[in-house]
Amino acid sequence: MSRFRSLIQAAATLLTNIHLPNFFKGGIYQGKGKAVCVPGLNCYSCPAASGACPIGAFQAVVGSSKFAFSYYITGFLILLGVLLGRFICGFLCPFGWFQELLHKIPTKKISTKKLKGLTYIKYAVLLIMVVLLPALAVNDVGMGDPFFCKYLCPQGVLEGAIPLAAVDSGLRDALGALFSWKFGILIVTIVLSVLFYRPFCKWLCPLGAVYALMNHVSLFQMRVDRDTCVSCGACRNACPFGAIDERSNIIRVIREIQQGKQVIALVAPSIVGQYGLKITMAQIYEALQKAGFAEVVEVGVGADITSVKEAEEYLEKVPAKQGFMTSSCCPAFVKLIKTQVPEAADKISDTPSPMLTCAELIKEKYPYAVTVFIGPCISKKVEAREHRETINYVLTFEEIMCMLEGKDIKFAEMSGDTAYERDASKLGLSFPLTAGVSAAVQDTVAAMGGEVHNAQYCSGLDKCRDTVKAAAAGKLDCSYIEGMACSNGCIDGPAAVGDFHITKVALTKYAAAAPNKQAAEDKHTK
Repeated sequence: MSRFRSLIQAAATLLTNIHLPNFFKGGIYQGKGKAVCVPGLNCYSCPAASGACPIGAFQAVVGSSKFAFSYYITGFLILLGVLLGRFICGFLCPFGWFQELLHKIPTKKISTKKLKGLTYIKYAVLLIMVVLLPALAVNDVGMGDPFFCKYLCPQGVLEGAIPLAAVDSGLRDALGALFSWKFGILIVTIVLSVLFYRPFCKWLCPLGAVYALMNHVSLFQMRVDRDTCVSCGACRNACPFGAIDERSNIIRVIREIQQGKQVIALVAPSIVGQYGLKITMAQIYEALQKAGFAEVVEVGVGADITSVKEAEEYLEKVPAKQGFMTSSCCPAFVKLIKTQVPEAADKISDTPSPMLTCAELIKEKYPYAVTVFIGPCISKKVEAREHRETINYVLTFEEIMCMLEGKDIKFAEMSGDTAYERDASKLGLSFPLTAGVSAAVQDTVAAMGGEVHNAQYCSGLDKCRDTVKAAAAGKLDCSYIEGMACSNGCIDGPAAVGDFHITKVALTKYAAAAPNKQAAEDKHTK
């Protein structure tokens, strides 16, 4: 359905505004259709409008001296909300589509992930401007103004005032301060829509607030298929409204720190460059320690151990017991094979991922420590839930930013003088890069006197599935397959905060400067 979404939006806008000749006549359609509400935000005063706006109609009744409540409009909204929920916002709202078209204008885009708190404003708009003010702020004859439509809604200016004034000189002469105010709101909305995805819908639309509330009981809902979901996080990033997210452990981690427990941060190598090229690992370590982490450990150490163990496993199994072996670092890749290419499930390496290996190392040294993995990956949260005794919590790079901002800790303000061990090898630190795992395994196998025949690496779910299927069917001659669910490797994971091009350069440079070059040189592999 998503591939036809633009066509559905265009058709819905046309049906909602079917009386197009009225744009040239300068009149408003006032037929029987206006007694019926349309599902989306569409101004009654639009010359082409075929129905009434539900928000405008609700205010007209609530603000009337004859009625105290609009049962018809409320019932209409409840019915649509139960049947379709926020499908209306995404597919049937003309003003939502207008904002999407503006967002397609080529320019730098700004994420709204840090502005989620603003989404609650629309509920205040619904309660105050749509319900309370029209009902309570009344004139001498008991009538209230439609406050939202009159003072805030930019759709009225776009669809009503501008096209009507364009063909009616008398109306143009009558435009005053209120039009200037509403026109200013429209201009701000247009500018913000170019930069942000549907800002009015997310932050101010009271109709969206109604459908958001009803979406919890809606018959039409987007649901995750747990049988095929690999927890890669792609849907989370694809959803323009930020409606999909994983459970956060920020509060739990903060409580563990406040209780005085030994909380140790396990930092993925892909953190290099995530917060800018000028931010050093020493500054990151210092900031995390200032936030309350007792120690900070580089997961590249776990990658070195994984390289050695996986190389040993490869030499034991290939080709003596099986034709090829796959990596096991990416939990989304592992689940992809188990659910979609089950015939290759026995080819998955039994070696634990670097996160688990590193956590096991910490638990051996500090049995009662609380281990917290910090990375760009959503599927690591699922992996952690399956190994609670080893890895206690997972925080993403986004969540760490939020945690530090809450404590007013900034990476750039750290001295950068914090000393830390650089035991992880160049190859271990390169795991987050595409072909990084296969390069480490090949190098380690060679150091053990073996050879990996035609190693393959694939990134992106489709490529991973096709590669493993081909190998399982005997159509691909290879003995080792590295798989990463994210198209550009871990550095471009769903919870990454930096541009992967920058991160790739930064991590490559950082890894090249590692004192140890091969996995076996890391003392933790001994």
